[in-house]
Amino acid sequence: MKVSKAIFKAKACELFRHVEMLGEPVVVTDRGEPTIEIRLYRSKRQDPLGLLRASILHFHVEHASEIEHASGMEHASAMELVSGPALVEQED
Repeated sequence: MKVSKAIFKAKACELFRHVEMLGEPVVVTDRGEPTIEIRLYRSKRQDPLGLLRASILHFHVEHASEIEHASGMEHASAMELVSGPALVEQED
């Protein structure tokens, strides 16, 4: 949504609520030229697990031994090769 500086001045609180509720940014213009964009704040800190979620798209158990053998890492599980080190200690 685009609004002039004069309209923004008169309806700032209403426009803030619009951004908060709908998540749609508002561009404030001065003489028809965009000068300011008002949008929802998003923290740059992201949940590390959220970033990893859905990162493994396919995992075929029947191919696990082929992956381990081809990589020369028989001691590591195929799941570790795909998703990283295991979080649980393995028994010897």
